[in-house]
Amino acid sequence: MGINGNHCAMFAAAIYLRYKKPEVVREYKIPFGNVGIWVLGVLGILSCTGAVILGFIPPSQVKIGSLAVYETILIVGIIVLCVPPIIIYALRKPAWKNNKTTEIYKVLQNN
Repeated sequence: MGINGNHCAMFAAAIYLRYKKPEVVREYKIPFGNVGIWVLGVLGILSCTGAVILGFIPPSQVKIGSLAVYETILIVGIIVLCVPPIIIYALRKPAWKNNKTTEIYKVLQNN
């Protein structure tokens, strides 16, 4: 789920940046202008979302006994893997903070 979330964010960012920073020279061109970026972005987000949803359907080769148990294991696994980085980030030491990252964040917020 984490990687799919990152990919969804990248597709959304591509759409956002097409409007926010249209003058930036890009390494690649998506055909059909803004329509093309919307089609690509929406299809990408839907594909990532579909992959997450399909992950909750157990494969027929695995004997799980109960769908509720299978989905509970998935949800608990997602929480166990996602919560620690959030806690570490929230409790980080001031020395761990990167001033350059903070400056970039402020610049992005002002634009």
